[in-house]
Amino acid sequence: MSIETTNTESATHLSSAPSSTATSSGAPQASPLSGASTTLPSLELLEHAEASLAAELNQTAPTAELSQAANSATSAQPRVETRRLSVLVPVHNERWTVADVLRRVAATPLPVELEIIAVDDGSTDGSAEVIEALMAEIPGLQLVRQPRNLGKGAAVRRAIEEMTGDIAVIQDADLEYDPADLPALLEPIMTGRADAVFGSRYAGTSQRCQPFWHSQINRGLTTASNMVTGLSLSDMETGYKVVRAEILRELRLRARSFTLEPELVCRLAQWGARVYEVPISYQGRSFEEGKHIRAKDGLKALLTLLRCRFLDPEFSVVSEDATLRALRHARGYSHWLFQQISPFLGSRVLDMGAGLGTLSAQLLRREFVVLADIDRHRVDRLQGRFGGRSNVRIEHAEMEDRQFADEMQLAGIDTVVCVNALQQVGADFLALRNFQRLLPDGGQVVLVVPADSRLFNRVDMALGHQRRYDRDQLENLLTRAGFEIVESRPLNRLGTLGWFINGQVLGRRRIGSLQAKMFDGLWSVARHVDAMLPLPAMSRLVVAKK
Repeated sequence: MSIETTNTESATHLSSAPSSTATSSGAPQASPLSGASTTLPSLELLEHAEASLAAELNQTAPTAELSQAANSATSAQPRVETRRLSVLVPVHNERWTVADVLRRVAATPLPVELEIIAVDDGSTDGSAEVIEALMAEIPGLQLVRQPRNLGKGAAVRRAIEEMTGDIAVIQDADLEYDPADLPALLEPIMTGRADAVFGSRYAGTSQRCQPFWHSQINRGLTTASNMVTGLSLSDMETGYKVVRAEILRELRLRARSFTLEPELVCRLAQWGARVYEVPISYQGRSFEEGKHIRAKDGLKALLTLLRCRFLDPEFSVVSEDATLRALRHARGYSHWLFQQISPFLGSRVLDMGAGLGTLSAQLLRREFVVLADIDRHRVDRLQGRFGGRSNVRIEHAEMEDRQFADEMQLAGIDTVVCVNALQQVGADFLALRNFQRLLPDGGQVVLVVPADSRLFNRVDMALGHQRRYDRDQLENLLTRAGFEIVESRPLNRLGTLGWFINGQVLGRRRIGSLQAKMFDGLWSVARHVDAMLPLPAMSRLVVAKK
């Protein structure tokens, strides 16, 4: 069990610089796992870099007019830049309907380029030949053949491997779902409000009445899904699901059959996706017409939900992403950490490396808050959560970006908060100089960083950490950047044991959500004695003044 910091979602690569980029943070820090070391630039080069920046430091504070203008620069909800929609069509023995479905999809007016990936799942009725004949008629239509019938889930997963779009939608080939609903399904994603959109058959639009027990089983499974995922869906089993492609590629999907539906819902919830529902029309088929869902499939769906939630909770193929989102479960620790840094916060705060906004949500009562991150998806998430507030500005920016520092100086920022993010940056010294540049005299930077280079292990590497900081190393770096140390203290000795066991003893690259929850439960008591534990600290809080 171990928790590094509260702003864990921000621990993505906060710099475009590769991990081999030399830093100016003191002695080179090699991974104890690889034995590799980095060569640092000479002191003369570092001093030259300092001198080139020093001439423009300590500029005057912005005028009231400029500060007010920056304050009002909060932008409206941005539209997501989408160039292509990937329509994923699993096909198994749908010869008499697949051509109609594909033509309807191609004829639907959409504001994006279209690619249609039809995956023939071992059909024996000539479905593949029908699709192949349509390829000359429908631009962007592709046919992928499975070697045998592997199931709907396997067909969709194969289509995900082939897709090149920015948004993906699953389109059944049996005429139950009408492509005319696609524009309404796309709208919440196109406007930046959603990461996934489900078409609900129970949300008030026209539809063919379903068999009683079939609809009741669907509703029961939806209720079970909501209990497991924490969502509030009206139709978990809908076949019309639209997802941002970058997210869909990251999800760890294993289902081969119709259990794809509950698995996809659970993985999206675990990922933290913003899920919307919109009403759709539905023309359900009877069993005689080809509907192959049986009662046992309902039981399989329920077991899939339980598996994904409790037995196999790893939802992402990206180690970094899975660990960061698991650490969100340490809410008590997050609240405690904010209490540690809040006495040092001014009224106009830049949260640099805001991630998905765990810390940011606790900053909203400040006069003016800028939330910045290098990851565009996380910036979209921040915009969706906080973009409507008049005192919040969302920015896509790098710490080393000098132009961004100049903009923040004009915004009148008096405090820079950087929680669990500086260790991601190759040129951490330049990042600190930018912080110093944008702050007025007396302004403060509040840092929380991974502590003690001896603890660097596989989990750090999976999270994209380029280093852990020893006390003297970090304080010297801040002093050279033009800051005066105000406060420096270790945090979280309890987490060190779990971090060491996971990364250095067991060789793991991830921290699970169960471990995060266990830690959070222990922390409510252990925080009172944490400073007395005979262990090195996981993190260090440093406050420095310009």
